[in-house]
Amino acid sequence: MPEFKKISTQGLFTQYQTKLRQFDRDLLVLLEDVFTNLINILNGGTNFDDNFEGTTLTYTSNTTPNTQDTIAHGLSKAPSRFIVLSINKGGVVYQSATFDAVNVYLKNTVASVATTIFVF
Repeated sequence: MPEFKKISTQGLFTQYQTKLRQFDRDLLVLLEDVFTNLINILNGGTNFDDNFEGTTLTYTSNTTPNTQDTIAHGLSKAPSRFIVLSINKGGVVYQSATFDAVNVYLKNTVASVATTIFVF
């Protein structure tokens, strides 16, 4: 991953010091802080949990294929979608009932599948 570098506005302070209004100086300081924060975020990496209102859940599906699994999600509202992040067998995970404020309801076409999903 490329590393992002900070843009310095320091040269503007020295080169145009007598021409800059206080507002301009304050704006340049603010922009430099914003650039610094953004670069720290980009260089630190991002992930689903940091950028979406959702959560990652790991569970093992029922021992009988196509039987509903009820998984508590811990969100403050009912999620509307999910993404399969990893699965240890060749099954298909699918929604079996409308998600509510407490649980998600899923089925798998294969028995005992270790699955990690992101619900949002």
